[in-house]
Amino acid sequence: MNYDVFISCKSEDYPLAKPIYDYLVESGLVVFLASEELRNRGVAFYGEIIDEALDSADHMIVFASKAEYVTTPYVSYEWRTFAEELRSGRKGGNIVTVLKGVSVPKLPIGLRNYQSFNYNDYRDLISYLPVKGGAVPPPQPKPQPKPAPTTKTYKVGDLYDDGTKRGVVFEVTPDGKHGKIVSLEKAKLFWSNEEKETGATSRTDGMKNMQAVYKIEGWREKYPAFAWCAKLGEGWYLPAVEELEELFEVKDIVNEELERQDATLLDEWLWSSTEYDEEDEDDEFCAWGVNVDNGGTYYNIKRNYDYVRAVSAF
Repeated sequence: MNYDVFISCKSEDYPLAKPIYDYLVESGLVVFLASEELRNRGVAFYGEIIDEALDSADHMIVFASKAEYVTTPYVSYEWRTFAEELRSGRKGGNIVTVLKGVSVPKLPIGLRNYQSFNYNDYRDLISYLPVKGGAVPPPQPKPQPKPAPTTKTYKVGDLYDDGTKRGVVFEVTPDGKHGKIVSLEKAKLFWSNEEKETGATSRTDGMKNMQAVYKIEGWREKYPAFAWCAKLGEGWYLPAVEELEELFEVKDIVNEELERQDATLLDEWLWSSTEYDEEDEDDEFCAWGVNVDNGGTYYNIKRNYDYVRAVSAF
């Protein structure tokens, strides 16, 4: 039997993983969860059935309610085998983690770089599980409450929270009522998994670049860095390269508030939304990024995993 998704988890977590299994099946995916599939097929050839499912599945979900569960022999074997298939190029899907009460830094290093979801948000992960033929409908956006009119004034380094989005201010207008914020969250994703020019070439306007990517069919699956920013809600986008350079200029002030919010600091290489468009065929499928630790600006291959922060205007 061929599967779209393999759910890997310790047996103690089967009851918690079952709602994820049910939701994906209801969405039209063919899903392997040992507690369900082995019940139907028997356990006489457990190892053989597991290997067949791993071989056929396009994507893997690793679920854990305790960090140590992902290092148990069976679970470790499953996700490490799948990850090796991805590295070798024999598979082209995704690995995602769904965690309940577990922080990403507690995971083994081999899992930390993959997209992670909180258990309460597992319905959002379907965007990262594209199937052949595109049979699965994209998730409907969550309704966003309308923000109250802006009356408060802000300065760089303030926490912005209007009830619809939260971030740290890194740019403000002279009256302090408008500006830009950077997300408290970050992810490690690749820019794109296809070799295609997008038209996302603005160096100053990340939202303009987002809108160029929105026009591409299947963009949520093909452009994970952009999809992650969009998933944060209305108005969030992947910043352009010069917006990241502005962020670097005030990163010490921003980091003070990030630390107060117990969020990860700005000290990494970040993808921008700006496509590299120089006349060099060897570097044709690259995009710009900024090292906000030292201010360096570099371009990188779009298929490489690097950190992503979202930006939004207010």
